[in-house]
Amino acid sequence: MPFFMTDLDLIREAMKAKGLTHADLGTALGRSTTVGHQVYHGRRPLRAAERDLLFKWLGITDDNDSGAPPIRRVPIAGKITAGNWSEAVQDPQGWVWCENGGPNTFALRVEGDSMNLVIEEGGYIAIDPDDKALVSGRIYAVMNGDGETTVKCFRTDPARLEPMSTNESHHTIMLGTDQFQVVGRVVWKASPL
Repeated sequence: MPFFMTDLDLIREAMKAKGLTHADLGTALGRSTTVGHQVYHGRRPLRAAERDLLFKWLGITDDNDSGAPPIRRVPIAGKITAGNWSEAVQDPQGWVWCENGGPNTFALRVEGDSMNLVIEEGGYIAIDPDDKALVSGRIYAVMNGDGETTVKCFRTDPARLEPMSTNESHHTIMLGTDQFQVVGRVVWKASPL
């Protein structure tokens, strides 16, 4: 299963597995075959109520009965810069599959190369906003007083946010002079091949 699937991808996959057609999709929605075709190919937006109806119709759940660590879909809420402080961007983009983090975990797409030794640019990270206790050597999404965010590794003695990069132009952010808050700890990552 790919690490990144939209609701429509899940619907298409379940339809293929069950041998269902565009006409079946249209009927399930109480609409025409044409609407079923448009929804299937992403030419017509899928409303939340329609998504729920189709998930129920196709038996799509987020449950995992395999005994493996629970893998669930977490929403991609937007993007974050791995570089200098930058404005946080909310841009829902679908879902990723993740087995780490608490119930409020969300994912962000990484832009920039200040963490490229551990998180590649264009990859995704999952943030657990309920895990904010700073532990040296862990990676966190943080926000400054201007609402700008970045992702960095927290270190102590002295307290600082460090890049982990092959690009030497990125600098350590010393803590104590500027206000910042922890958005949450990075608990998972996935990167493009």
